[in-house]
Amino acid sequence: MRTRVWNIGVSAWCSALLCLLGCGSESTDVAGSSLETENSFALSVMTADGTPVASTKVLVRPASFLAGANNDASSIIDAETDADGVLTIKTMNVGSYVIEARNDSLKGFRKIEITKADTGLVEMPLRVRKPGALNGKVNLPEGMGSVTVSVRGLDYSVQTDSSGMFEFESLPEGEIEVVAFLYSDSTYKDENGWESHLENMKIIGSKPAEIKSKKKVDSLEIGEPEPFYALFADFESGVRGWQTGVSQYAKAKLESEQVDDREGWVAHFSSVNDSLLNWALMGYAFKDPVDFSNLDSVVFWAKGTDHISVSFDVNADSTEDVVTGKSWTHLELDSVWRRYSVTPADMLDSSDTNGENRGWDAVKTHITHFSLFSGPGTSEFWIDDIEFFGIKKSKLK
Repeated sequence: MRTRVWNIGVSAWCSALLCLLGCGSESTDVAGSSLETENSFALSVMTADGTPVASTKVLVRPASFLAGANNDASSIIDAETDADGVLTIKTMNVGSYVIEARNDSLKGFRKIEITKADTGLVEMPLRVRKPGALNGKVNLPEGMGSVTVSVRGLDYSVQTDSSGMFEFESLPEGEIEVVAFLYSDSTYKDENGWESHLENMKIIGSKPAEIKSKKKVDSLEIGEPEPFYALFADFESGVRGWQTGVSQYAKAKLESEQVDDREGWVAHFSSVNDSLLNWALMGYAFKDPVDFSNLDSVVFWAKGTDHISVSFDVNADSTEDVVTGKSWTHLELDSVWRRYSVTPADMLDSSDTNGENRGWDAVKTHITHFSLFSGPGTSEFWIDDIEFFGIKKSKLK
């Protein structure tokens, strides 16, 4: 069915609506419309009761548009309605578009698709209402500090904070797609002095949302959440980041090595203590204190000649409102590899004060070091694949 409208009148108005919308219900204002032969239209911006809205900003964007990224400027239109709330746009290329009308207090949008270029004019209503709002969180990939969040097809974008939180304070009513991405645009010169342009676009994720007038969509989540699990150390890249610690008369050595009874690389710790009062350890210092309150367990593979002590330590200075000490437990090792699992319930309670043990509850929120103590005398152990369950890897820096 071909519908051309040359004179705007009652019959033309009805024909145009029939062609564009299929019906005259108000709910079609934000639905997709198909212009099969026309490439120009007269947009009438009005309130829900049909009152024209004068001097309203109109933005036309391709349906694929993402504010904050590089877009084709040839398909972008910024204009304004006249005193009667009408704007005529005469030239539109074939394609899918989103048209939005907005002022300080009212907003609305609709989606259209032009499938064939031709001449003609269609009159199109666009209703505006009080805006809604949306807030949410992007699950940022490890090492990524902030990303852009945009509404596809509409000219809205915000930056997340370092934890991935974002907020849109004012959005038009309707079904939208919220997209989180990282975009970079740079120019550089190669070794021959030739200038090159480099764009990089990484989509983190997207999520649909339905915006309602004067309401807020709360806690929209984009991207895969980081699991509460961390393979903390597999020693395939050596023992970098780990250190040894000894008392005055003890000695210790830490190295990575390959063994016949374990695939890949493992850590090998050996020590000599000439007294039960001496100690030796291999330990890892976190960049910042870590809250281990949600720890389910620490799991690892080990073998050795004596026992091993698993310790969560707090090394505090005088300016901090915490007390130096540890929570630990002791495990007997076997001469063959075994998988060990230690939970907070396995840690010694505060009645045993040996080694400045203070119990799990006293230290769990402010762990600064994770340590593995060797046994007395001449002792050695091998350890591999240390895993934490209940802790996100990004916290263990």
